[in-house]
Amino acid sequence: MKKKENNVLIVKKSKRTMIKAAALSVLLVSAMTTVAFADSQVMDKGGYAYLNSSYSNGMRNVSAGTIRGISSHLAFLEVTTTYQNGEQYTYSSSITCSDKTYSSDYEWSEDYTSVHKLYTSVNNCYSTRHLAEN
Repeated sequence: MKKKENNVLIVKKSKRTMIKAAALSVLLVSAMTTVAFADSQVMDKGGYAYLNSSYSNGMRNVSAGTIRGISSHLAFLEVTTTYQNGEQYTYSSSITCSDKTYSSDYEWSEDYTSVHKLYTSVNNCYSTRHLAEN
């Protein structure tokens, strides 16, 4: 009879351990979840601007782009990263006849902003969009 009672106690302890492990796993997964932010705007003549960022475990990354609506037009992209220590880094593309994209690895950043421009010629900007996380 004691053997059966011991087996029941072992099974109950095992179930409690499994429930605690499952609860801890759910908590850990929810703490590590990636939060995403996205902003986009339509530009003149069919162009498109976007700024996407993801946040996970205190770190962020960014993906941004200026997409031309007319393939013979020119594009420009500038992305500014503000780090958690207050320093800033600015990526600036050249103005050329191609779509512009930029992406970063996960980094200790605080914020991202971007400037998107479309041109008919180097001296003729016809569409500008400013995007930001906040």
